[in-house]
Amino acid sequence: MLTARWSIAFLALLVGGRAQQQQDACTPFEAESDGGALLQVHQMAVGSEEVVRNSTRPSDIAALCALWIANGRQGTLLDWGVGDPCVGTTAQPNNQGFGPWKGVACVPCPAEARYFCVSQIWQHQKSLNGTIPEKFRGLTELRWLFLSANNLTGPMPEDNWVTFPKLRYLDISYNTINGVLPLQRLSLIPSLQTVFAHDNHFDSVAYHGGGFRSLQTMDFMYNRNMSGVFPPAFAEVPRLRSLQIHDTNLTGPLPEGWPKIENLVITGTGGLCGPLPSACSRKGVFCDVINNFPNCPPAPGPPVTKHCRNRYGTPFVCGAESSCCGDICVGKGGKCCTNAVDNNFACGAGSSCCGNACAAAGSKCCRPEGRPKPEWYPVTQATACRA
Repeated sequence: MLTARWSIAFLALLVGGRAQQQQDACTPFEAESDGGALLQVHQMAVGSEEVVRNSTRPSDIAALCALWIANGRQGTLLDWGVGDPCVGTTAQPNNQGFGPWKGVACVPCPAEARYFCVSQIWQHQKSLNGTIPEKFRGLTELRWLFLSANNLTGPMPEDNWVTFPKLRYLDISYNTINGVLPLQRLSLIPSLQTVFAHDNHFDSVAYHGGGFRSLQTMDFMYNRNMSGVFPPAFAEVPRLRSLQIHDTNLTGPLPEGWPKIENLVITGTGGLCGPLPSACSRKGVFCDVINNFPNCPPAPGPPVTKHCRNRYGTPFVCGAESSCCGDICVGKGGKCCTNAVDNNFACGAGSSCCGNACAAAGSKCCRPEGRPKPEWYPVTQATACRA
């Protein structure tokens, strides 16, 4: 009887300890700086002498926790924060091929025999209402990232994308992400093939060229707040087959190039101009615009200037509508004046020179008889000058 009681007590202690451990899965990563916590978790994991692949890599857990915490520990991410993301059992329906954390799939870490690594994250329509944080990073085996049809906001992180070298498919469509769509940073992912960023609130797009060596599909339609000049470097992406920018407010011409393009959806933009690229005439290429855009406005020429010289013969430049005034420039309609010590100064349009000052429009300059220029002064027309 006593033995049975001890067995029950020991079992309760074991289960209670395991439950506490499961409930605290993300607690070490809640602090502002989780480097120390990550090191502690790693040291606990490697304490055993026997190498058995039975847990998720600590840095991957940290990344998942960062995403979960940044979205208010959303309960629709079933079992997140409990136990291990990759190892264990779950009673969730339709969870074949996934680990215990809803929508997380894993593979053995190639270089670390002890761990599993996160390879897929599927979180479509899970009511996420926070952000994608910069601490969501370091998932070196991640290939698929689905965060579509949520309420994610911006701005987007920028420095984390390069830490996902095997990412192939990124879907952040149907959210409310604003700010800059950081394609220049995304272009550093060598395996990236597909980007769906349509139906968001992005204000602009940043891409200056290079990278995107595997990209085939880019879609950021229906970002109605997106303005700025269409990035001409898109025409140089070597494997790009489909680009869709419908219903944005991008402006400027479409350049030549497009070596592999098959699908170019460019209707409904805010001000594209000039001829269609010749790629639209190639066999097998679909462009949803068949006529050239309106002519682009002429590029502004160099500013027109006026060349002047000061009293020492040194040249200087004034605006086209300004005039030279000794050592200075005077704006259009202004007066060139000289003070009592022979230095130039300008008075505005409609004003007049008055000793060392300006008499504004509607005023007059009092010049007391026999008094030097420094004693001249402006007054209103109704004011009598002192004798």
